[in-house]
Amino acid sequence: MGYTHYWYRKPELNTAEQYGRFALDAKLLFAEAKNRGLQIADWYGETLDAYELSEGRISFNGWRDESHESFIWDAIPTLKDWDDNGETFDFCKTAHKPYDQLVTAMLLRAKYHYGDAVRLASDGFLDNWILGINLYESVFGEAIPQTEIVSLVHND
Repeated sequence: MGYTHYWYRKPELNTAEQYGRFALDAKLLFAEAKNRGLQIADWYGETLDAYELSEGRISFNGWRDESHESFIWDAIPTLKDWDDNGETFDFCKTAHKPYDQLVTAMLLRAKYHYGDAVRLASDGFLDNWILGINLYESVFGEAIPQTEIVSLVHND
């Protein structure tokens, strides 16, 4: 095992409009991450600044030695054989590498746009999310109450 974030999505409650708004905000998060010196790469962690931000998917990883597992968010999730309860299951193991702050900020923004259509969980605790919370708050100018973070990431 390792330090991992998890998310569950209800496909029937996900829309192209939600994804469009989320993708626009993801672009802002990528820009601020770069301003902060974070090295973000394609989903293999091999090509710097080659993250995917398309109509169908957002994906990225850290760069080279700072990569671990890819963050992948499909515009419209599809149920797979191993999914149950009508929810898709995805995860991103970051091993506490620097791109973790972008992963956590993305997950917070996904929750903002998707509401009850997405459920978050994490091996981390509030202290592990501080850099992501800071990134989120600096981009969107809105504070997230710490009690809300705790309930969002440990709601199982």
